Amino acid sequence: QLVKSNRIRTRKIPLRGQRQLKIRTVSATSAQTIDFEVRTKTSRGDSLLIRPLEMRDTAKLSVLLARSFTESTGTQAYNKYFERKIASYLRDRVGTPAREAVCLVAVVLNQRGENEEDQSEGEMVGTSEVSFSPLTRSINVTLAPPDDAPYLSNMAVLESYRRCGIGSSLIAASEDVCKIFGAKNLYLHCRVIDLPATELYLSQRYSPENTDLWFMKFVPSYERRILMKKQL
Repeated sequence: QLVKSNRIRTRKIPLRGQRQLKIRTVSATSAQTIDFEVRTKTSRGDSLLIRPLEMRDTAKLSVLLARSFTESTGTQAYNKYFERKIASYLRDRVGTPAREAVCLVAVVLNQRGENEEDQSEGEMVGTSEVSFSPLTRSINVTLAPPDDAPYLSNMAVLESYRRCGIGSSLIAASEDVCKIFGAKNLYLHCRVIDLPATELYLSQRYSPENTDLWFMKFVPSYERRILMKKQL
């Protein structure tokens, strides 16, 4: 059930390019679900909504994540297979208690007027996930984040909407979810060869904690990674 609280707060945070980030959250340290919403603008003026994943999102989000994954791994031929696997994973994630993991989706709003009430949800353009338990994250053979710290993963932005601030907004929203549960640090992995992603995380004040040793590049189907951390 949704945890009720009278500690609802709305605040605005200045962002790059005079944009504003509006966050509405409910504090809930033992929540099954959370009432969480971010409304902001992309650098090209689109109205953006970031909210928790719902069952109605799973089909579209599986397509977005499958495309992102196959682009980065060069396995486009298996795109439909990954879509089915990811859709099943997302359906399970919808029912996961928020204290264990929270998946966020970013949606561009259709502008019909000047008021928020006049806006309806349009295209799904991004996602991120925060895991609060080792049981809700992949097993890491190397560079495992601390079990008691939140872990950011499955960050993806639709290709046509990249480089307009959506990734930064998803990171900021993910950090606010962590703060709801009292977390002090947030960890993530970034592939060594993914320079744009590394630059994004560095710009958001994430610092490298450790890097896979050089010989890990010879492990089949494995890409060297950097473990990064930010103090919240």
